[in-house]
Amino acid sequence: MPTIHISQDGHYAGTAELIQFPDGTVTIEDCSAILGPSGLDHASGEQQAAAERAYEAIEAAIAAGESSVAVDGCVYTWAVEEPPTIKVLGLGDDNWDEEPLPQETEEERLQRESRRTWERYGTVRVQIGEVVYEVGCAIGVPEYLRATAEAAGGDTTRPAYLAAWYVTWSDWACAPASAGPDGIPEDLKDDVLGAISDAVVRLWQEYQQELDGED
Repeated sequence: MPTIHISQDGHYAGTAELIQFPDGTVTIEDCSAILGPSGLDHASGEQQAAAERAYEAIEAAIAAGESSVAVDGCVYTWAVEEPPTIKVLGLGDDNWDEEPLPQETEEERLQRESRRTWERYGTVRVQIGEVVYEVGCAIGVPEYLRATAEAAGGDTTRPAYLAAWYVTWSDWACAPASAGPDGIPEDLKDDVLGAISDAVVRLWQEYQQELDGED
């Protein structure tokens, strides 16, 4: 979702989400800026009414392709920042259940092998803009769906059963980056997980091919 940075009379006023509709109209959401001339009375609703007029005028101007608008003696300008492109490239290098644990007991081995049947917890290679991250993520059949999948004959490949989820905050916050600081920006972590979820069938098929190669 695009972000809009609004300035009033040449001074930064606030940042918000810009929602664009198929018919060309737009709305500005989640902006903390109180727009309008200074000195207006808040208790009477005068300030709120001025802010609403400003937002409505800005929305109409954006829809009309304009870059500024004047309302109540104030001039508003803005810059729209498009979200970076997120691409899921494939499974990453790390599969944290693949190798035996140090001094692994037989019970621990069986638990690890059972997890591998239902899920893969490791890295997924995700490109955000020009930077590639190794994002920690679990893909597969969540625990709450495993009984249903077992009742269907142990099917782990049906798209309705597959999901992607972070196991811990460090999965995204400490994700190694090909350039710049490690870690996905917090405001993009849900978008990244959404992109991985959209690609989970392809990723799971890739994982199944890896398992077949181990035989």
